[in-house]
Order: sequence, then C-alpha cells, then structure tokens
Amino acid sequence: KLSYRSDNDIDWLIKAEHAQRDASGYNLVAQTDPSQNLLMRKYNLADRVREAGSISASFNPNENSSLSLSVDLAQDDYSDSLVGLTESNEIRYNLDSSIILSESTSLHAFAGREVIKSHQAGSQTFTVADWFALNRDTTDSFGIGLKQMRMDNRLELGADLVLMHALGEIRIENAANFPDLENSLKTLKLHASYQLRDNMTVNAAYWYERYDAKDWALDNIDVDTLSSVIGFGETVADYSVQALMVSLRYRF
Repeated sequence: KLSYRSDNDIDWLIKAEHAQRDASGYNLVAQTDPSQNLLMRKYNLADRVREAGSISASFNPNENSSLSLSVDLAQDDYSDSLVGLTESNEIRYNLDSSIILSESTSLHAFAGREVIKSHQAGSQTFTVADWFALNRDTTDSFGIGLKQMRMDNRLELGADLVLMHALGEIRIENAANFPDLENSLKTLKLHASYQLRDNMTVNAAYWYERYDAKDWALDNIDVDTLSSVIGFGETVADYSVQALMVSLRYRF
C-alpha cells in the first residue's frame, strides 16, 4: 500500500495484493445420491490465486467541497478446477462528492459501477467438462442526498434518493443463450429530527422502496409446472413498500 499527496493537494492511495489459497483434496461421500463429480470444485473451497489492486484519489477543490474517485480490480484464477468456476475478473468504479451550499445546507452524491465476468465449466456426464459458460454481471448505482439545518440548528431535515440496476448475462458456448436477468431498486427516504432539549430529540422518517425483477426461471411459469422444480413455487420478488417511523431519543 502506498499513499501520496501531490503538489496540487490530491491524496493518492495505491494498493496491490497477491493471495493464494490451497485446499485439501475432494473426498467422495458414498451416501450422496446422486453422486458428485470428483472433478467438481466449489469456488469458495477450491485452490485459487488472486491478483488485486486499487487506486483512489481524493481532492478538495475548496473548503466547501470534496471529490473522490476509486477504481478496484481483481482477477481470480481457479486453474486447478476442471469442473466449476475457472476464472473471474472484477472491476469497480466509484465516485463520491459532497458540497456545502451554505452554513445550513449540504449536498452529497455518489455513483458507481461494478462488472464481474466469470468463466464456468460444467459436465453433463459426471466426468470431464463438456460445456462452458461466460457470466457477466453489471451493477450500476446512483445516489443523492440533501441535508438542511433550521431553527438555530435544532431542526434537521434530509432527503436521500438511491437508484440501482443490475443486469446478469449468461452465454453458453455453442448453445442458445439464456435470457438476461434484471433487477432494479429505487429508494426514497425523507427524515427529520428536532432537538427538544439538550438530551431529548424527536425523530421522524418516511421510507419508500420499489423493487422490480426479471428472472427467466420464474417469470410466466405456473406453480404446477417447472417452477415447482426450480424454485419450489417461488415467484419473482417484485414489490413496493412504504414505512413511516417516529421515535423519541432521550440521553441520560
């Protein structure tokens, strides 16, 4: 890890990592029915070599604002796994900023993207790999919030909005591709707190959340057909919820 401040007051942080995991061999459990493939390896238990790194920069253009940007990379190699996850590559981008608009008002925001590509080998015959797949998962997120102090800093008002969208792509070599998987999340929070006394505060909040998903394994399938095998009658978790919360905090 290396940290450095440049002449233009930018704080840099650079990290590099190497990790190696060695696991014991796979022993077949005779009581398992159907039996497991001796070549199969679970990704969280398999031999793995990881190379990872990150770089981030933080900058304060003036005393009322700040900006930070980071990039994270990771590559996992499961070269000893003949059936299972064989390789994974991950990259993340994050941007955070905050601005003090006045003595009583501040604004903050963030945006990010995460992309994970993974290679998978499978077997239909419980022996060597005979099919291969590439999975690509992309997640985008954005958020913005506002905080306002009123009435001699006794009343604090705030609002936060968060938007997220995820896309999962499955590509099978020499075969038809699965439909994409999608889900999105929208969250709005409004909150307020009022300080009645030095040791007593009233808090109130309103929370709205909306979640939408598309899952080919569950969409448009009746509970008495294939869905009962894949998801045991499970349905896509589309929902919207509203919550109102009020609390009193007293400090002794």
